[in-house]
Amino acid sequence: MKIMRAMKASVEELNLELGKQDHLLQSEIDAALGCSVLKYQTLQAWLSSSVDPQASGVVLVTQASLDRLPRLEAQLLAWRGAASVALYVPWSDQRQETEDRLNSIRDMYGRLLDAGVGGVVVSILFGNSPSEHEYNNLYPINALRNLALNTSKFCAAELVLLVDVDFLPSKALVDKCQDEEYLAAMRQMTSAGSALVVPAFEMQELDADASHLSMEELQELCKEGRAEGFHVTNYPKGHSPTDFERWFSSTEPYEVEYQSNYEPYVIMNVKTVPKYDERFRGYGMNKISHLYEVSRTHRLVVLPQVFIAAYEHAKSTSWERTFGEKRDPAHAVRIAVLWGRFRQEKDSEYSDKVDRLAPAVLSWPSKRSDPTAAVQTSHALVVSFARRRKPLRMFERSRSKLQELLASRCPRRHPTLLSAEAF
Repeated sequence: MKIMRAMKASVEELNLELGKQDHLLQSEIDAALGCSVLKYQTLQAWLSSSVDPQASGVVLVTQASLDRLPRLEAQLLAWRGAASVALYVPWSDQRQETEDRLNSIRDMYGRLLDAGVGGVVVSILFGNSPSEHEYNNLYPINALRNLALNTSKFCAAELVLLVDVDFLPSKALVDKCQDEEYLAAMRQMTSAGSALVVPAFEMQELDADASHLSMEELQELCKEGRAEGFHVTNYPKGHSPTDFERWFSSTEPYEVEYQSNYEPYVIMNVKTVPKYDERFRGYGMNKISHLYEVSRTHRLVVLPQVFIAAYEHAKSTSWERTFGEKRDPAHAVRIAVLWGRFRQEKDSEYSDKVDRLAPAVLSWPSKRSDPTAAVQTSHALVVSFARRRKPLRMFERSRSKLQELLASRCPRRHPTLLSAEAF
């Protein structure tokens, strides 16, 4: 018996050592590719307001750069519920520039409070100083997503809507995420192991006239070529598996099969959301990789009657760096290699689970007199609120803590505390 225990202990020690060696090898490969996970300075839950946790049925989780603040404001005005937002503040060795950027966030937050929007938690991720390795300078999109996801716990809700900042929720989605009967159905489906797909559309324009857009009108816009499933023309793999034609005629949830590179926006139980892989920075496979892992542990169920919509917009800086005229050829190669390694890692990790997923539970309230049946997009598409001075119900890191952080970034330029007006 002692010999058996000794042998078992030896095997366990050997497996542990092999695991360490494998981890070191993988880290060395990441370093050779120039895609190691980076560390960033963050301020978690930097801004917050009081909110009744009972009103937070679904928490919207998103991230943005500062040039997207107008889109973020429109999104949060449309959502009017609990949200966890991570914002990227680029590196600067100028104290005033950093203060101005933070103040622009405070201003937006104040306008939201003035408009009666509460329950929004804002976290900050500061960019690192410029690196000689261009990949390290790219937008840390998955680090931001993880920060927002981790901070969503402050909103005390079971469900999270994982969405990008350019999308506006339909009014039907907003209403159903605040309706206890529909929330119960969504909780039941997510607790049973489903990720709930919210169909995404792209429109040539969104304005006040779209505030009463019905599903029939949306379908007509699609027929006219003025709207379509998100990127289905330029990148059909991303959202075509949602099956938009079926969705227009559906009143009940339906399951869809995962297909390669499918990247829908989903509502999930926050406890079952895997972390985003932070090795992916800039443009390329950052969300596709996440949905690949989600598909290994969840059924994909499309929700009826609700949707999100985005404007057509110019290509992002991250896209330009990958596919634009000034693109770095090494970046596309790096992403391709990293994507292949990621799939191998996840296939190995979930090899014994994929074929044992529980059947999807399809639950939805029976059809009733429901003003949200005519799907509407929010009227809050153009933001023009005059800021009124009133006490903001928010908490921030202490002034000395923020001063310490700023001083560490550019020590010679931070001899004094930030002014009280900045807070």
